[in-house]
Amino acid sequence: MPEDEAAKYCEEDKVQSPLPKIIKTGFAAINLIYFFTAGPDEVMKFDDLKELGSESAVKAAGKYPQEGKTYVVQDADVIFFKFNVSGGGKK
Repeated sequence: MPEDEAAKYCEEDKVQSPLPKIIKTGFAAINLIYFFTAGPDEVMKFDDLKELGSESAVKAAGKYPQEGKTYVVQDADVIFFKFNVSGGGKK
């Protein structure tokens, strides 16, 4: 069945993909969490970002702390990771 016909069929019969539920159930079954990565090594709460509207507004409000490698990630944290990719490491 062509993709456009399949989409129309699913819409008419209110058929939804079970994939999101399968993924969430699988993650819960093996006690995994998922997160999204974005940029430098700072942490802000998603609710703060949503409320204030921009990264610069979150910084101006003082809600953009820099944390170290021992920081325990909290639910709804938006994290920017900084790392050094220079060629001078151990050989």
